[in-house]
Amino acid sequence: APTAQASVAGETVLAGSEMDVRVWGSLAYTLTNITQSITYNVYGANASTYADEVLVSGPTDILASAASSYAVVPPPYAYYRVKILDKVGGVHVR
Repeated sequence: APTAQASVAGETVLAGSEMDVRVWGSLAYTLTNITQSITYNVYGANASTYADEVLVSGPTDILASAASSYAVVPPPYAYYRVKILDKVGGVHVR
Protein backbone atom coordinates (compact mmCIF):
# COMPACT_ATOMS: atom_id res chain seq x y z
CA ALA A 1 0.00 0.00 0.00
CA PRO A 2 1.27 3.51 -0.76
CA THR A 3 2.62 5.48 2.18
CA ALA A 4 2.11 9.16 2.96
CA GLN A 5 3.46 11.32 0.16
CA ALA A 6 3.72 15.01 -0.57
CA SER A 7 1.64 16.13 -3.51
CA VAL A 8 2.75 18.91 -5.81
CA ALA A 9 1.14 21.31 -8.25
CA GLY A 10 1.90 18.93 -11.15
CA GLU A 11 0.72 15.38 -11.80
CA THR A 12 3.04 12.88 -10.11
CA VAL A 13 3.01 9.10 -9.64
CA LEU A 14 1.75 8.08 -6.22
CA ALA A 15 4.60 6.15 -4.60
CA GLY A 16 3.81 2.44 -4.27
CA SER A 17 0.82 2.54 -6.61
CA GLU A 18 2.49 0.78 -9.56
CA MET A 19 1.01 -2.71 -9.89
CA ASP A 20 1.66 -5.70 -12.14
CA VAL A 21 -1.76 -7.41 -12.19
CA ARG A 22 -1.14 -10.03 -14.88
CA VAL A 23 -1.69 -12.87 -12.41
CA TRP A 24 -4.64 -11.28 -10.58
CA GLY A 25 -8.34 -11.36 -11.40
CA SER A 26 -9.10 -7.96 -9.87
CA LEU A 27 -7.54 -4.64 -8.93
CA ALA A 28 -8.59 -2.18 -6.24
CA TYR A 29 -7.11 1.06 -4.96
CA THR A 30 -8.28 2.98 -1.91
CA LEU A 31 -6.87 6.47 -1.48
CA THR A 32 -7.14 8.55 1.65
CA ASN A 33 -6.38 12.23 1.81
CA ILE A 34 -5.27 14.08 4.94
CA THR A 35 -5.00 17.78 4.03
CA GLN A 36 -6.07 19.95 1.10
CA SER A 37 -7.98 18.64 -1.91
CA ILE A 38 -6.28 16.46 -4.52
CA THR A 39 -7.23 14.99 -7.87
CA TYR A 40 -6.18 11.50 -8.89
CA ASN A 41 -6.13 9.55 -12.12
CA VAL A 42 -5.71 5.80 -12.61
CA TYR A 43 -3.65 4.72 -15.62
CA GLY A 44 -3.40 1.29 -17.25
CA ALA A 45 -0.70 -0.01 -19.61
CA ASN A 46 0.46 -3.20 -21.25
CA ALA A 47 4.14 -2.19 -21.28
CA SER A 48 5.99 -2.38 -17.95
CA THR A 49 7.55 1.02 -18.75
CA TYR A 50 4.05 2.56 -19.01
CA ALA A 51 5.04 3.88 -22.44
CA ASP A 52 1.55 2.96 -23.71
CA GLU A 53 -0.41 4.07 -20.64
CA VAL A 54 -3.99 5.25 -21.02
CA LEU A 55 -6.30 6.98 -18.58
CA VAL A 56 -8.74 4.39 -17.23
CA SER A 57 -10.38 6.43 -14.48
CA GLY A 58 -10.44 10.07 -13.53
CA PRO A 59 -9.95 12.78 -12.92
CA THR A 60 -11.45 12.14 -9.46
CA ASP A 61 -11.34 14.69 -6.66
CA ILE A 62 -10.76 13.79 -3.01
CA LEU A 63 -11.55 16.43 -0.42
CA ALA A 64 -9.46 16.90 2.72
CA SER A 65 -10.05 14.15 5.32
CA ALA A 66 -11.84 11.97 2.77
CA ALA A 67 -11.26 8.77 0.80
CA SER A 68 -11.99 7.39 -2.65
CA SER A 69 -11.53 4.07 -4.42
CA TYR A 70 -11.20 2.47 -7.83
CA ALA A 71 -11.78 -1.19 -8.68
CA VAL A 72 -11.94 -3.27 -11.86
CA VAL A 73 -12.74 -6.97 -12.45
CA PRO A 74 -11.02 -8.32 -14.49
CA PRO A 75 -8.32 -5.72 -15.13
CA PRO A 76 -7.96 -5.30 -18.91
CA TYR A 77 -4.40 -3.95 -18.69
CA ALA A 78 -1.26 -5.62 -17.31
CA TYR A 79 0.07 -2.65 -15.34
CA TYR A 80 -1.62 0.10 -13.35
CA ARG A 81 -0.59 3.18 -11.41
CA VAL A 82 -2.11 6.23 -9.79
CA LYS A 83 -1.06 9.82 -10.37
CA ILE A 84 -2.05 12.66 -8.05
CA LEU A 85 -2.33 16.40 -8.53
CA ASP A 86 -2.67 18.98 -5.77
CA LYS A 87 -5.75 21.15 -6.35
CA VAL A 88 -4.51 23.92 -4.06
CA GLY A 89 -1.01 24.47 -5.38
CA GLY A 90 2.23 24.00 -3.54
CA VAL A 91 3.43 20.95 -1.65
CA HIS A 92 1.29 19.09 0.91
CA VAL A 93 1.70 15.76 2.66
CA ARG A 94 -0.78 13.01 1.61
